[in-house]
Amino acid sequence: MKLFTSLINTIKEHFRLKLIICFILCAILPLLILGTISYKISYNIAKDKILKETAISCEKNQHLLENRMTQIENLEDSIHFNLCMLCTTAEQPMSNYIDKLSAVRNNIASIADSFNIYHVNIFLPDDTFASKEGLTFCSLSDLKKYKVQLSDFSKQGLTPNWIFRKDINFPYMVSKGEEPSGVLSCYRYAKINSQKTCLAVHITSEELSNYLNTFSEGNPSLSYIINSKGVVLSSTDKKQIGGSLSNEKLHAITQNLRLSHFSYDKCEIISTPVHNQLFLVTETPDYYIRQSSSFLVKMIFICFMIIVPLTMLSIIWVADQMTNKINHLSHSMSEIKMDDVIDSTQIDKLVLSSSTHLDEIDSLTVTCANMISELNSSFENNLQLKIQEEKLNYQLLQSQINPHFLYNILASVQNLLSFGEITKANKMLADLSLFYKGLLRTSNDLIPIKKELEIAQLYMEMEALCKDNLFDWNIDMEEGIENFLICKFTLQPILENSIQHGFKGNGIHMHIDISIRYDDDMIEIMISDNGIGMSPEKLNELREGIVSKQIHYEKHFGISNINSRICSSLQGHGTLRVESNKDTGTTIYIRIPQLLEDY
Repeated sequence: MKLFTSLINTIKEHFRLKLIICFILCAILPLLILGTISYKISYNIAKDKILKETAISCEKNQHLLENRMTQIENLEDSIHFNLCMLCTTAEQPMSNYIDKLSAVRNNIASIADSFNIYHVNIFLPDDTFASKEGLTFCSLSDLKKYKVQLSDFSKQGLTPNWIFRKDINFPYMVSKGEEPSGVLSCYRYAKINSQKTCLAVHITSEELSNYLNTFSEGNPSLSYIINSKGVVLSSTDKKQIGGSLSNEKLHAITQNLRLSHFSYDKCEIISTPVHNQLFLVTETPDYYIRQSSSFLVKMIFICFMIIVPLTMLSIIWVADQMTNKINHLSHSMSEIKMDDVIDSTQIDKLVLSSSTHLDEIDSLTVTCANMISELNSSFENNLQLKIQEEKLNYQLLQSQINPHFLYNILASVQNLLSFGEITKANKMLADLSLFYKGLLRTSNDLIPIKKELEIAQLYMEMEALCKDNLFDWNIDMEEGIENFLICKFTLQPILENSIQHGFKGNGIHMHIDISIRYDDDMIEIMISDNGIGMSPEKLNELREGIVSKQIHYEKHFGISNINSRICSSLQGHGTLRVESNKDTGTTIYIRIPQLLEDY
């Protein structure tokens, strides 16, 4: 009694033991009872499924084999017609007879090739000229080579007679040195102009195997074709070909044709008659059906563990109060993601702030809530710092473009002065003043496209003045697109690359196209020139820099700077792509989201 009382007290003090006892009482016992019943049900389900699939396959193959045998019998009608033409042709003059023989042989060969016939034989009286041909045409005495006699089917007249023989040696030109395992031949006897003739169409056991059921690896089922005498014509087990079934088994197959399947020698057998002379048989061992039902048995057990009302009601009723807080705590903890603010609403509801009596789970919940609060605070701080860092990096990249641009313009002014072009130099300085006046008027990182185009156009006017108008440009944009925002100083560095590096020399004029169009919810900007272009090596080097998003100060500074700013979150993660062909020109594609200015 003391031992029992001690055991009860131990169970009361341990949460895990309570759940184990509850599970044993509420789940194991009913599952043991239902498991016995479920095995028989699952076995019958697996058996019906396997046999149904096998029966469908057998029916399909039966129709295919039936059609094939009917086709061969119809082909024999055509061959018989050709044979009649030959037999009604006189052997003299010989030239006419040989021509007719050749024509008939060609017709038969064409039929055999067209309908994938293994071989066709025409048996003629021994004293005829054609019987000495030896390949398609043979003498009646050659029937013994095919293990048949004329008396086997001469009494049936023109009725086809299907005969199976094994180990028949065909001429080398037919077999190519590979004799078939067995041959199913359709013989037909005919008497033409008082001459006894016979024709035979042969198909091999290998072809018959195409009409057998195919099984997956590990499936021990057996499929075979037999004739009315129980001789195996073809089988998935090639060792069976040419063998015979026992009389008892053959009787069971022929007597149970009306049944969908029947049991015999620990197997389920499905037999289907073919052309009233053959039978397509499939055997499935009982142990394979049991193996196939094992997975279904396991699934039924799992389902019972979930759906049995007694199990569910008992576990929910007993364990709900014990596991409620743990479930909520576990659910909240599983939703914690370090890259987002954590929702602590459920945890905060578990324990009231005014509660003074806390158990171990309550204490854990309070600790978890405090931890989540500190994590959320740290995440907010880190997020703000990250945003500020990205803005500073963006502004730094943009500020690096200005000195680079200013240096190139001042260098152009210096060149003009050195050549005594005072008027052009003054004009460039005046344009430069207007350029920076318009640029400094806006302190935002993103400006409308129309302002960016104003900057770009002013720049090209300055460069055209310096380059003696050796290039022109065209700007084409869709209506309303000019109000969307773009990174300041996006177009100018690209245009500068085209002008500074795109000229072919020798005073050849260059044209620049700027196209701005809608592309779904994006904006596509295309800047192309017909300049000198880039070599494949240089283009690959530039593309690698674009993919890596690294700033290269020694080379490709302008493109890499623009790419870094366009790809930033401030520009909505846009993209930049470069296409160029040597001596043809360069095209740059920029895709940015449709952003509007906040008023």
